[in-house]
Amino acid sequence: MGYFGYGELPLVLLALLRQRPVNGYELLGQLGELFSPGYVPSPGSVYPALSALSRSGLIEARDDNGKKQYRLTPAGEQALGARRGQLSAIEARCGVCLRDRSDVEAELGRLQAAVSVASSRADPAPLVSILHGATSQVKALGDPKKKP
Repeated sequence: MGYFGYGELPLVLLALLRQRPVNGYELLGQLGELFSPGYVPSPGSVYPALSALSRSGLIEARDDNGKKQYRLTPAGEQALGARRGQLSAIEARCGVCLRDRSDVEAELGRLQAAVSVASSRADPAPLVSILHGATSQVKALGDPKKKP
């Protein structure tokens, strides 16, 4: 058996396309970044999966300067939601996050702005202590062996 089980690669592709529309080459790059070194994406597996997803109406392809730009359709969004448990199992097994993280990134930006303001007005020792504690808690969330 390969790196992905039956039906997992198309599910991963749907999850990646939920984040933003991309072309096939970009998807190959994302797969390589996320799943290396255990998995080396092959155009011979990714492009047929994209074609099957397109034929099923779960994604659509639009021409973008001669390249196909793939995007998730409402049916694809629904299919992805129905297989959330399987997607979580893939994430846990492979140590990757395939969910949208825009809310985390937005909160990180707000934290950075708040730290910038506070560091110019307050004693740095309490601020460093707060950030150290937060860093430890976040690291614990990312380590499945530790409980936060």
